[in-house]
Amino acid sequence: MLAIEKQIRDFYRQYYEFSCQEILKDAGNSPLLKKLAITSGLIQAKQELEDESPERKQMREIANEYGISVNLIDDEEYQRALSFYQ
Repeated sequence: MLAIEKQIRDFYRQYYEFSCQEILKDAGNSPLLKKLAITSGLIQAKQELEDESPERKQMREIANEYGISVNLIDDEEYQRALSFYQ
């Protein structure tokens, strides 16, 4: 169970970190613009993850078999990225 949770958590963490790194490349030098870009970019990334692709549907089904909450992991990693990059 822990191995599956770790893989799901790593997926979300890497997705949000990659999104933030891409956003920071284009954000400029202003701290306010960076904060705004990160916030809006993470919201967009979260919405993209909520679209049910066949792979994400299968990941959710496997997680549900083991009692792992994909939504909770997603929310935790989103909040982590938001606090870390702001």
